[in-house]
Amino acid sequence: MLCGFSNETNLLDESYNLKSTTQNVGTSSFPSSYDSRNYISTFNNQSSENQSILSICWAFASNNVMEAKLNKQNKTYNFSENQPEYVARYLGDISKFGDPNSTFNVVKYMFYNLTPIEESVFGAYFTNNQSKSIDKYMNTNAVKFDVANVKLFSQTPLDTILNKGSESAILSEMASNNEKLKNYIYNHGAIMGIIHAVFLRPKTELQNGYGWCYDDGSRSDNEYTDSAHAITIIGWDDNYVWNGTGAAPYKGAWLAANSWGTDRTFFYISYFDASIARGTIGVSEINNNDSGAKYNNTYLVAESDTFTRFYEDNREKYYKRTQTSTTSETYTYYIGDDTEKVVGAKVLYFGFDNSNYIINNMSVKVEVSGNGNTTYNTMTLLPGITSYSLTSKEVSGTVTVKVSITNPTSLDISHMYYAVMLLTKGTNTSGKIFVNSSNGNYSNVLNGENSFNIVTKNIIPTAKGSVTVKVLDASSNDITSKFTVTKNDFVFNSSKVVLKQKELLSTSAITLKVTGGGVTGSKTYNLSGSGYTISTYTLDTVNKVVKNISPNTTVSTLVSKVSGATAKVYDKNNTQLNESTKLATGYKLKINNDTYDISVLGDLTGDGYINVSDIMKLQVHIIKNNQLTTQTLIASADVNKDGNTNIGDIMKISNFIIKGAGL
Repeated sequence: MLCGFSNETNLLDESYNLKSTTQNVGTSSFPSSYDSRNYISTFNNQSSENQSILSICWAFASNNVMEAKLNKQNKTYNFSENQPEYVARYLGDISKFGDPNSTFNVVKYMFYNLTPIEESVFGAYFTNNQSKSIDKYMNTNAVKFDVANVKLFSQTPLDTILNKGSESAILSEMASNNEKLKNYIYNHGAIMGIIHAVFLRPKTELQNGYGWCYDDGSRSDNEYTDSAHAITIIGWDDNYVWNGTGAAPYKGAWLAANSWGTDRTFFYISYFDASIARGTIGVSEINNNDSGAKYNNTYLVAESDTFTRFYEDNREKYYKRTQTSTTSETYTYYIGDDTEKVVGAKVLYFGFDNSNYIINNMSVKVEVSGNGNTTYNTMTLLPGITSYSLTSKEVSGTVTVKVSITNPTSLDISHMYYAVMLLTKGTNTSGKIFVNSSNGNYSNVLNGENSFNIVTKNIIPTAKGSVTVKVLDASSNDITSKFTVTKNDFVFNSSKVVLKQKELLSTSAITLKVTGGGVTGSKTYNLSGSGYTISTYTLDTVNKVVKNISPNTTVSTLVSKVSGATAKVYDKNNTQLNESTKLATGYKLKINNDTYDISVLGDLTGDGYINVSDIMKLQVHIIKNNQLTTQTLIASADVNKDGNTNIGDIMKISNFIIKGAGL
């Protein structure tokens, strides 16, 4: 059976055995048993929910949670499970699902408003819909939802407790955890969770205490597989005991809904399954995002770091920082030239300490400024997604967003990720495209790079590549072939377009023209610069940085690559350097009246040498995100040229130090 999860790290020390007992886990204020099937119609046809050969158990489980919550609000929907799979494939995210990280990625998709549409709109099976265009899964005629609040349960990892705690400590912790889950199920209908690999192990191992999940006796031992799996928890029974040979260590189990059709449609999971204590999410607020919605535009204005995966090959590789007091970060973001009202913010937060305990109850202040107006709110920072209201203020163009996170208990947050979505209400409902550059002019430089921000309003691309970018000269002739154009697929309402110039231009101005969804946006820029050229290296004409310079490159080598102008190199004290001087990060390249910072690959300390000091600075930056404060340093750190600063760059710098080559 293909469950959609690869084997995860064994969270349970299998040499540890609890004493056999019949004691229940705590005294609950809820009924001793509860079954959402008695109150929620979503699960009436669960036997028809069959992922078949597709690895989309995560889509079934997350859809169940959304459908159950809406059912609690007297609304009935049947979402497509294949549509989220299609979204993940379209965006190139499919590798991020299918492992224990899936629950976190589901939460992030909910944050991005990539919520599913009804199955009647999308169709039954992904394999029959690979040719669907992008507008089919975000069809404006389909129901779209605002998932406003999602709870990432802040339970203690039970593998830690089982290895260190006494029996009484385990019982106490389980009682607390169970109350949280029961409260959520009782009020909101269902929770998405992950079953650990031991769930499907033979009954003999369960019987001997090597696993904590119950088998209902319907399968033979040899049919069990060793694989992890996403399920939906829909109820509980405090008095349930495994009905096979032998007795379970403790009473009590969760009732779960499956996605294998008639095969184990429902089953029980022990209260002591270690996986239920992590990666468990529930939706507490979901709204129809229709014409009467509080907002109609969203902008991902702040993100602490690129979020990829939380676990890989048993090694933690996710974003790390140590945050012990207040951290403030400021972001600027172009939202287009229409005037809109800021009405709220949505915050996504994951944070763990060194023992993988989820950190609760910090505070976050989101302050938005634009058009001379400022609005802010200070809120409790909770794991998952939380939506907050902001006093309505009009903004347009470029807005500034300051995010301040306070940790009053000074806990050591070793793993932290947050993102902020700005929610605005605009009066314009027609499609528009806005083009903006942080630099008012365009620099006419061979191999020069110029970046542009593109904002689309009320437009859904119809397919990959359906949004076109053209460059026109002053006479409106198409000169796009003179550039290498880099862009994304404009799935979200913002994008960045980078033009890298392949030859010098003989025009006084260029126009960047962007077309998609039957709408065109454009902006004209006058050319600056004298038409000089540079080979081998790259001139970032927006940030004024000359990049991709290898260590030990001399002044004479660099200036020899400049044609059509006089080039000189100066040190940090503005003293001109002779031709034999080796370059260092922070030196200046002056070409006519233009000045560029020099970025040497791997040289983060600016001394012209590549050594352990540079590695240490990069390590601290990856942990705290506060060491590389300029685009010059970021370009020096990105030695593998993938657009990120991470462990891959550290490894490449280390290899250079050992071998003296490779940068």
